[in-house]
Amino acid sequence: MQQNMNGDTPLHVAARSKSTLIVSLFIDHACRYSQAIGNQRNDEDHDINVEEGISKDLQLVRIANKKKNTALHEALRHQPNSGIPQLSRSADRGFEYFSNDSGESPLYLAVETGTPDLVEHMLKICPSQSYGAPGGRTALHALALQDGSNFQGAHLKLVNLLRHIVKEVDKNGRTALHYAVHCRNSEFVDAVMEVDPSVCYMSDKDGMTALHHAAAKEVFGSWSSKEVIKIMKLMLGHCTDCWEVLDNQGRNFLHLAAQNNNSHVLKYVLNEISSDLILETIIGMKDQNGKTPCLTGEEFYPIIVSNPRLEARDWFGVSFNLWEIDLNKQFLALVLLPGGYNSDGPHKGMAVLANKPPFIVFLVSNTSAMVLSAVAIIIQFVGKIVSIALEDPEERKEILLQMAIFCNLLAILAMMVAFVTGIYTVLSHLPELAISVCTLGSIFFVLAFFLIFKIMNLAGKGITWDD
Repeated sequence: MQQNMNGDTPLHVAARSKSTLIVSLFIDHACRYSQAIGNQRNDEDHDINVEEGISKDLQLVRIANKKKNTALHEALRHQPNSGIPQLSRSADRGFEYFSNDSGESPLYLAVETGTPDLVEHMLKICPSQSYGAPGGRTALHALALQDGSNFQGAHLKLVNLLRHIVKEVDKNGRTALHYAVHCRNSEFVDAVMEVDPSVCYMSDKDGMTALHHAAAKEVFGSWSSKEVIKIMKLMLGHCTDCWEVLDNQGRNFLHLAAQNNNSHVLKYVLNEISSDLILETIIGMKDQNGKTPCLTGEEFYPIIVSNPRLEARDWFGVSFNLWEIDLNKQFLALVLLPGGYNSDGPHKGMAVLANKPPFIVFLVSNTSAMVLSAVAIIIQFVGKIVSIALEDPEERKEILLQMAIFCNLLAILAMMVAFVTGIYTVLSHLPELAISVCTLGSIFFVLAFFLIFKIMNLAGKGITWDD
């Protein structure tokens, strides 16, 4: 069939227009020609070569112009609902129809034009046909972006037919699931979860999974946030541990939500994740810069500190290490006494400065600090037991917190008394230096009582420090 300067055949031209009748005539003629060749297979004397004849028949619909577009490409782009694409595709069922110069396969164009029946028809005729799309994408990526009424209810069927390419990625390493999350196509996400939920664990070139993208997605209004939460529920419902995947910067999905101040994601996590251990792991996870989600998003901190489950861990988790350090310091101070021990004589092994009043004050203060630190740690353990054993432990936890803070505060004061008196004991033979050092150390008490008074005064008035 003769081609013009652009490589178009009359079938290309007819496919661009609404000339369904002309296209049908061309194809019917080709079919009759093919049948005539078939009837003469056994005629050895006939001049027409069977293989050549069949190739000429198929060539009618396979001929591509200079842009690598076949008549089917043209029909899908210009007249997708005219019936011409079905005629063209049915005429050559075994041909895979490769992509044109723009990377567009006929299957991709069928999806782009929003004709699900045509897509299904093409896939059933030739399941292995080309599925390429621009940018390294596939027809499935295009389907993920089709969330309108045209494809409503058809996603599961079509994803099933394209299940062999569900893990194909574009040039950025993103699957069709990533695309569906971006356009909030929950029906497509649900279909992928039914076909192959392991796609949830696949990361793009930035290390981000579809869950990362869902958490980072900007929302506009309550409807949009509900769609995002619905998508996250679908993914976490099928892949309960996909939240463990970190991106290239060591961030989990909650870091991305915090970065975009998507507080609805945090509220979903607090309400839906029942395991305290998993919740604490997600919220307490640090990225490569040592930041937790709470430190990343300015809207996250008020939500976290006001949540009873996390409030308990802030009280009885963070301070535990501080009290333990205090206890270790007091123990070392008791073992390494100022002045050392007698190495000989009747009092061998006894403290050298045992009879000096400052040393006695040091021992009493240091022992008090150690006891109070130990009590604070015991209260911490009790607090953990209360938070686990009781269903509504808030009142008891608050009392325990106040007791722990009081004991820890007294322990710090006693530790400073022990420090000052210990210094004075070993420097008592140098009065000027001893008094200077002790005076400098005593500044702590002035500052401590001032801060305590200021904080209690502000707390009593119910205002903040800035006010």
